[in-house]
Amino acid sequence: MIAGIMTDLAGTIAVVNEGFRSGEGAWCGASPTPEAPAALLRVGGAAPIIRRGQSAPQVGDGTVRQWSRGRHAPMIVVYHDLSTARSPLTDQINVTTDPDIFRRHVQYFARNFDLIGPDDLTSDPLPKRPLLITFDDVYKSVLEVGGPILREFNAQSIWFINPESVAAETLPLDNLLSLAVVQLGGVAVAGLLGVPRWTGASAADLISAHLPTLSYAHIQELKTQVCKRLGQTESDLRRQSNMFIETADLQRLRHYRIGAGNHSLTHTFFRALSPAELDTEIRVSREMLEHLTGQSVTYLAIPYGHEADATAAALDTARSSGHTAIFLVHGRSNYSMPANDVYYRVAPGNVRPELLPVSIHILPRLRTLRDRFH
Repeated sequence: MIAGIMTDLAGTIAVVNEGFRSGEGAWCGASPTPEAPAALLRVGGAAPIIRRGQSAPQVGDGTVRQWSRGRHAPMIVVYHDLSTARSPLTDQINVTTDPDIFRRHVQYFARNFDLIGPDDLTSDPLPKRPLLITFDDVYKSVLEVGGPILREFNAQSIWFINPESVAAETLPLDNLLSLAVVQLGGVAVAGLLGVPRWTGASAADLISAHLPTLSYAHIQELKTQVCKRLGQTESDLRRQSNMFIETADLQRLRHYRIGAGNHSLTHTFFRALSPAELDTEIRVSREMLEHLTGQSVTYLAIPYGHEADATAAALDTARSSGHTAIFLVHGRSNYSMPANDVYYRVAPGNVRPELLPVSIHILPRLRTLRDRFH
């Protein structure tokens, strides 16, 4: 335990020192703006703080992988929508990164890391400072905005996609609830969920607090009721937005060296699903993606990225259906992985590029130490 903690702290100190030498933003004398501390606390993903006395969810058999001396733990970052335009479909769920900020992030990664592709992640040995860029969900901006930026810096990536949303032209529930909260109000949407006294601030609050244990049937009924209140169908809302990829767009992934990854069939929480439902969300989704993209799909990003959805049944289904790597978020360091094939990711979002050394190096290691003690 102590040896592992000291290794993490030593690594953190080394990263800070390297940041000072690299001449990047705040590390060469520029002072962060006053709002920087609050911004830093929001960086890295949606992992909740594990309070003292509570146990963190166990992933797999509970075996923690420690990267041995001489091995290099991969840094994995995740983005979603890349846009300057505001939309009620995303306003409430905090998934949009400004394209200029994204470009500056990728420039920083290219200068300070060894950019790797999806196939490199599970190969050995990894380069000294490996970093993999990933995307989640089905936003068209990944191709139209992200693709050219990735090509500019000769960066590979992997995009975790929900195939039902593409092939059946359905609207992801997160986006539908974001729109509904904007147009109908949070109290009205909470009422559709059977929450009589809602005090949250956004659709994201509703999603994290009330969706994880809903059944398939309940989620479909919720979507039906929301669309009825909005007076439009899912497919109409999807087409009018022009925000989401179509089936034909999937053939363009190779042009930008973007690999295809599985993000479940419908983007649902796994923790309450039956074995048959998990099979549909994971195995059937993988087969469908391979058919749609013409690519081999061997990586799974668990929707919402939470350890509570990496149940033993979900992991067994993923592994038995041909997935060789599984991804969470939580914004923790991969120097300490929850299982040999389960990786953490960090969501930089709109953090200023000069603060990236803190947001993707220091804070993930501190979160790992925090959760180890709690």
